[in-house]
Amino acid sequence: MENKKQYPTTKDKFNEIVITFINDLENGVEPWKKSWSEKGLPKNFLSNNHYNGINLLTLISSEFKDNRYLTFNQVKQLGGTIKKGEKSKPIFFLKPIEKERVDDDGQKTIEKYFIMQSYQVFNIEQTNDINYEKTYDRNKNEVIENVQEFINSIDIPTYIGSPAYSVDNDCIFMPNINDFNDSTNYYSTYFHELSHSTGHPSRLNRDLTGRFGTKEYAYEELIAELSSSFLCGEFGVDMQTTKHKEYLNSWINVLKEKPIILFQVASAASKSVRFLKENFEKKMEMKKVKKRSIFK
Repeated sequence: MENKKQYPTTKDKFNEIVITFINDLENGVEPWKKSWSEKGLPKNFLSNNHYNGINLLTLISSEFKDNRYLTFNQVKQLGGTIKKGEKSKPIFFLKPIEKERVDDDGQKTIEKYFIMQSYQVFNIEQTNDINYEKTYDRNKNEVIENVQEFINSIDIPTYIGSPAYSVDNDCIFMPNINDFNDSTNYYSTYFHELSHSTGHPSRLNRDLTGRFGTKEYAYEELIAELSSSFLCGEFGVDMQTTKHKEYLNSWINVLKEKPIILFQVASAASKSVRFLKENFEKKMEMKKVKKRSIFK
């Protein structure tokens, strides 16, 4: 009797992502940091919806120039095929479940919870017979201008000083841009501090009380690092490895103790980015309305 082929479960796929993530950290590599100058954040080829949370970490590790992905069925729908030997990447999501419970007295209650599930996607470059326009050529000067406009829209006081966010005073400290080796390093650092600011009680209300060396501190630092990475992806800003070994070790210890934290941290980072982007979009809309009213 032949043994049936054992396919990896969603848990197996997630654990593989975490193990790879930890191995990178142990080798001094920050897996969320890479050149973004050729593409934006990963998104679905057909819907144009961007992937979030843990799925950004899954996809940004690829070396493809294009940031667009499809499921196998979407490839078929477009009349294409997958190139021989190409491997897909997992996309994780939480599926809500409702289960009826009956206690000893016959009373019925509905228990609600979530289970992690997954599906696979391919990059558009892994396909044949699909016509598409390459969209990853970017104007670097324009990208920086966009970043500055985004930063200027955030109503958080910024003062000259070593990079930091003060939750007590709700302000950011940043050196002058000329104190950095290049402008992209300046902007990625600024994104990190902006990400911390979203945890303020008046915004997303995260725990910002941790001190260096604690799990709480490592958790928040990883949120800010991933959030900064996602913003760099959004605006086409390069990220460079800057964290010291002590930082990397603190993240390794937290993830080894509780692997699901990677999913939680990535989700929190996406929420931080969404908060900042929505704020920016509102400011831009108000600016347009004000401009229209002037010319009436």
